[in-house]
Amino acid sequence: MLLSRKVRGLDKSDLLAAADSVGEEFGLKDEYVRAAGLAGRSLFSSHGATEDDRSEMIRFEETVLKTFKSGRNLAQRAFDRLIRCIY
Repeated sequence: MLLSRKVRGLDKSDLLAAADSVGEEFGLKDEYVRAAGLAGRSLFSSHGATEDDRSEMIRFEETVLKTFKSGRNLAQRAFDRLIRCIY
């Protein structure tokens, strides 16, 4: 949800195709490609995600959130938190 709000025109139907948009906006293209692969494996695999996969996804989410928050002023952060309920 955070990525779709920040990156205009993000096509959520194909996570890997969005890597260029995410890379331009956040500078996290390699991390995003890895996280999208993990998400796809978790969704469509017959076995669950490993603990390492989970921790890597959590680290990616924290990195994106930190990057997003650092570019926002106080009023924008308050709007994001109270109105958009992003974090």
